Amino acid sequence: MASDCTPRLSDSKCNSAVKTGYNPKMRKLSYASMASLFQVTPHEAEIITQAIGKPFPPSSEFPDGIPATALPRRRKRTQERRERHKAILAIVDEAPELPSLRKMQAFLSERGFKTSHVTIKEDYRALGILASAALPPKAQQ
Repeated sequence: MASDCTPRLSDSKCNSAVKTGYNPKMRKLSYASMASLFQVTPHEAEIITQAIGKPFPPSSEFPDGIPATALPRRRKRTQERRERHKAILAIVDEAPELPSLRKMQAFLSERGFKTSHVTIKEDYRALGILASAALPPKAQQ
């Protein structure tokens, strides 16, 4: 990559840059410094906040009058689980037979729930739903 730079970086500068990257005493930037450096908008700050799970400020260059996005905040796991359980019970009531774990995953995905079949297996157990797809092979016999 250094040879593609204009002007080209010397081998000694390349080696120095690599060594700096592995330096454990490297100075870390605060979120506020990063926000100002990259001119993070309030909209971008809200997205970053949700992605990292910690407050990330917008750049100080943006006035307070610019509203942040209306993206929903992360809900607590218990609330998400409750809502998912409600959706599972509704799907089970509507279905002619108990959906397999993978089919339930697809049904939940259609309703906006992002979850794995393993989590659904645990949900089935927690809800007291017995399904051949939810039980280990020996328990099916």
